Amino acid sequence: MTLKIVLIGLGTIGQTILSSLSGEGHSITIIDKSKEKVERLIERFDVLGVVGNGACRDIQLEAGAGSADLVVAVTRSDELNILACLVARKVGARNTIARVRNPDYRAQIAEMKEDLGIAMIVNPERETANEIFNLISLPSVANIERFAKGKAYLVEIVVEKGCSLIGETLISLGKKLCAKVLICAVQRGSDVIIPSGGFRIEEGDRIHFTSEARALGDFLAEADLVHSPLRNVMIVGGGRIGYYLADALSKKKYAVKNDRKQQRACRRTGAAAARGNSRLRQRNAA
Repeated sequence: MTLKIVLIGLGTIGQTILSSLSGEGHSITIIDKSKEKVERLIERFDVLGVVGNGACRDIQLEAGAGSADLVVAVTRSDELNILACLVARKVGARNTIARVRNPDYRAQIAEMKEDLGIAMIVNPERETANEIFNLISLPSVANIERFAKGKAYLVEIVVEKGCSLIGETLISLGKKLCAKVLICAVQRGSDVIIPSGGFRIEEGDRIHFTSEARALGDFLAEADLVHSPLRNVMIVGGGRIGYYLADALSKKKYAVKNDRKQQRACRRTGAAAARGNSRLRQRNAA
């Protein structure tokens, strides 16, 4: 299905989206304040482009947002993205997606979507933090994807040496484990296998399975795939990813330290000590 898409904002995220969509035959128009970016990407991806403020009604109309199937706003400014989506809906765009990263807006995302008619609000930093959190909390999992609004998972695990799954068939696993998962595929070397009940698991297999969210932890525990869970975590960097990650970890009772906060505390302590030493020298001189 070919869509008419207007993409507002040509930073790293915008260019990545453009690169992914350009090969799928969609009709794409890009908007950005940078004339150099627009001209360069027009030549590279054979798309249409408009130079200007993506939240401006006239600029959106020039880009064809009024008849667009989808308007995607991924500039650096959350507020500009929200306003651009609101304008796009007003001029006739069918669906809109906004990039909103500021943690201050977290509690009102649902209301923003409903009240402003935004089909989806994405937060790449929070998604990155969630992936890191999954790797920390589930160290045996190679990859995990959520779907059905977080109610189910698509999980990839690697069968390492000594794993209790080695030598088991899908039938024997079904009898042995109480937690039920659906093994969809197994990657063995360069081959991808859709396993039957008699399929026997070997070391090095990469197993892909689906699971209800509540059953995933039980399955990993029963299969003895959770080893040495981490409890103490240091986060180096105090950006949005670090904020979201620290928030998620602290809610799960992890002991979290942030290196940047420690540095600020050390500077404050050092400054206070310097002031104290100065006063001490003054008193001694008197």
